[in-house]
Amino acid sequence: MDTARYIELITKRLTTSLSSEETAMLEKWLAEQPENQKLADSIIAAWEGSEDYKTAFKADKKKAWSKIKGYMDEHPAEEKPEAKVIQMNPNRKRNQWAMAAGLLVIVSMAATIWWYLGQIEASLIVAQTNAFETKVIDLPDGSKVNLRPNSSLSYPENFSGDTRDIAMTGTAYFEVQHNPAQPFVIQSPHAATTVLGTSFQVTDFKASEEATVLVNTGKVRFQPNTSEKNITLTKGEEGVFNIAEKRLQKATTPDFNRLAWLTGSMNFKEQALSTIVQTLETNFGIIIRLENNDLGNCTFTANFDLNQQNLDQILEALQLALSLEIEKTDEKKYLLKGSGCE
Repeated sequence: MDTARYIELITKRLTTSLSSEETAMLEKWLAEQPENQKLADSIIAAWEGSEDYKTAFKADKKKAWSKIKGYMDEHPAEEKPEAKVIQMNPNRKRNQWAMAAGLLVIVSMAATIWWYLGQIEASLIVAQTNAFETKVIDLPDGSKVNLRPNSSLSYPENFSGDTRDIAMTGTAYFEVQHNPAQPFVIQSPHAATTVLGTSFQVTDFKASEEATVLVNTGKVRFQPNTSEKNITLTKGEEGVFNIAEKRLQKATTPDFNRLAWLTGSMNFKEQALSTIVQTLETNFGIIIRLENNDLGNCTFTANFDLNQQNLDQILEALQLALSLEIEKTDEKKYLLKGSGCE
């Protein structure tokens, strides 16, 4: 979970109340590093300062905070014309001063938060890929990351704390240097993956329906951001977190062909066409639709070297083996037709 989420929990505790699960998550984070408690203390001090202003006007701090943050995010600072002086009656002036004082506290708190986040971001290195590229990133500890297209990774110049923390979105394959004294923690949009030393793939986009971790070697702990529940995955296992249903489980049949972009090979052994379709969609960025559900039951066995064979050749092999008719309906969309299998 990123720092912004914990700031949200701190302000929620000040304005309303936290669930028992949220309280446990926040308390755990506060105890992890002195800097976390220092940030919380700064926010609380700024917030409690507003209690010094006892007036007829009671500021809705939560609502004001939301409005100010939204406005400042959307509107950069700009020069304003000189304000007009308007005469007010004494009571109205007192209310205006109370409003100003309340808003000043909130702006002060916002400045504290943004300064803190700015300090964090300033020391981070960010690597990104577009839709047509992959990247190999060497981390400060000697670990290596292979970044798939449309993905991003941020990490510090040096791992100096008790853990090696990085953040990512998209798909990335990790080869982590073994260091039990300093666990390697990957924060993605919907989950956290903790390892000691291993190789595995994390897939988690901000708009994902599910987040997955596929373990090639070693052992990892996979934990959703919204829960204290976690699962331990070892070599050959895959963890799946369904975001909408908040369901965490191990996959019954892990699909290691999703590493084809890295290994350069696809291996199918009596694989159901429904699974093969998902593999091709993931690796080639296409959409394949089956004309009827029975087609998904058909099985197929073959090995493909992606350095020698392309998508058209793979589809042609499927067509011949399963007596399919393949129609290309758009640039990256295909329709598979056939009688299907029981």
